[in-house]
Amino acid sequence: MNSELWQHFVDEIRPRYREPWRRYHDERHLDEVLAAADRLAEQRLLASPGVVRLALLFHDAVYEVPSGPVSNEEASALLLESLAAGKLDNSIISEAAAIIRATAAHGRLRASDLTSDAQYALDCDLAILGAAPERYLAYEREIREEYSYVPEDIFREARGRFLEALLARPAIYFTETFQTNVEERARENLRRALHMLKTP
Repeated sequence: MNSELWQHFVDEIRPRYREPWRRYHDERHLDEVLAAADRLAEQRLLASPGVVRLALLFHDAVYEVPSGPVSNEEASALLLESLAAGKLDNSIISEAAAIIRATAAHGRLRASDLTSDAQYALDCDLAILGAAPERYLAYEREIREEYSYVPEDIFREARGRFLEALLARPAIYFTETFQTNVEERARENLRRALHMLKTP
């Protein structure tokens, strides 16, 4: 993908990450996941860096809380397919859209279900879990703000189940790179957040 086409997609999609109801899934999140992908590309760990970057650019392009009849991930993949049609090879569009759809099932997928690039892309999306503690706590606050319509007791229970499910996995991340660099810090962050949820 040439730089002009990439910029065209960025100009189309970036304003969506400025929608006023977004608190975490905003431009900062977009910039963080793209920066993570860039670092992986610099280390030559991605087979198709352009595909991963494209998928991550679009992965939260549609983000409504609560979501509509079509999931946010599916709507984002459909948006990519629509905007990229005729501009990129079908194989590139298909691979990027598959990565976006996979983000809907982070905790239900095994590494064997995913291509290497998809594993890295999903790990980039969850890199926030292994962030420095203050950034991670800001993420937790922002998620709560995005789901402000949910009563506190229901949110705490649902969020607690989500965090417990992540901690129960043999590894939070799919790739050795993320497991080596941020897995333990992610577990520390999750344990701390879970304790806070269970403390009145």
